[in-house]
Amino acid sequence: MNDGLSDNDIHSVAKDTEGFMWFGTGGGLNRYDGRTFKIFRISESSYRRIDKVVSLNRDYLLIRSEQNLFLFNKKYERFLPVCDSVSKQPIMFSDFIAAPNGSCWGVFSNELSKITFPFPLAKDTAFVSVRHVAKNLQNDSFTVLCTGEDGKMLYCASKKGTIYRFTPGQRKLQKVCDGQLPSSWWVSSLLNDNSFIWISTVGDGLYGYDLTNGKLHHWQYISEKTENQLSHNDVFRLLPIGNAQYLAVTWNGYTLLSLTSEREIELRDFHSFLHNGKQYFETRMISGYYDKEGLLWIGTEGGGVLFSDLRQSFYHQYAQKRSNEICGIQMDSDGYIWLATFHKGVLRSTQPFDVTHPLSFESFGPHIPQLKTAICSSLNKNGSLWFGTKDGRIFRYGKNQQWDDMRIDIPKNSLLL
Repeated sequence: MNDGLSDNDIHSVAKDTEGFMWFGTGGGLNRYDGRTFKIFRISESSYRRIDKVVSLNRDYLLIRSEQNLFLFNKKYERFLPVCDSVSKQPIMFSDFIAAPNGSCWGVFSNELSKITFPFPLAKDTAFVSVRHVAKNLQNDSFTVLCTGEDGKMLYCASKKGTIYRFTPGQRKLQKVCDGQLPSSWWVSSLLNDNSFIWISTVGDGLYGYDLTNGKLHHWQYISEKTENQLSHNDVFRLLPIGNAQYLAVTWNGYTLLSLTSEREIELRDFHSFLHNGKQYFETRMISGYYDKEGLLWIGTEGGGVLFSDLRQSFYHQYAQKRSNEICGIQMDSDGYIWLATFHKGVLRSTQPFDVTHPLSFESFGPHIPQLKTAICSSLNKNGSLWFGTKDGRIFRYGKNQQWDDMRIDIPKNSLLL
């Protein structure tokens, strides 16, 4: 799907409030409306790289090009340099995030700053108010930042991987965990989700700091291993995709991570996309965006944009070894899956349902011939399970883990549904 892009190096992917997809590339800003691309360049005489795009509000995108900030007016399709209203100098951020009220947080060198946009903007330059709110007194510059799960706190990561927390109104930084990165690596993205601080790095894999117990996890690619590892040690972004699952976008593919109820992390490795029956050879994935509707967009280094509908990927089929018509499915309060089947009676899963584990079933019920064909099931509000047979027999499995056998009178040649 890279026809019409200004460049095949996709450094940033974003979606605006109107549903348009925006791609920052090595040659400009690109808008995709579902059918065609339109290219916008900061200067016609220079193909400046756009390495981050964020939807600021309905009318503006906030972008970064060579560390300089620009606003893009979507209505008039023009770029406005963002400058300090006092010094008149261009504002430079190594990373930034948009705030809900149309402002922006950013980091550069050892400072965390907030800028406020005086909308509406009438001139060709966006002169903004800059407030330096906190400074890292250590000799360790900030590289990336993210918002906390509450939408108020901020987390900043330094070059060494040290994580700091900032609470607006306190005007000071609190160290969360010490970094362990060699000077040759760098932090590429930061995410706070499910009480974890997720730290993506280029060269040293992925770190996860559990805020609930202070435990620091580390995942890498190790050639000798075959399971529970990353697809590559260059991790550019971690995308939350719901249900405590994440996609680590790496240099040669992506890795699916799942957070279990015991707060353990399980990894499943992917290496490429399939599209129209053909395999993409370009898998160097450096940016990404996940739509809550289940659509995944991946920007690559040299391979354009990859697209995948993950709604099709999250269906799991649990096949049985023989033909066995399933007439009813229930889940009890403990998470076990119960099946009313035509050929094998009542089956129950061998363990509570967990999307990260294979699902298998075993026979579970009173061992009497009448229950070999269970054609319906129900779960009441008290947690009791009910199963019906084709000859009018009803069985109940209660919270006391006991079976009750009942019979109702039904006309001959009738079927209980």
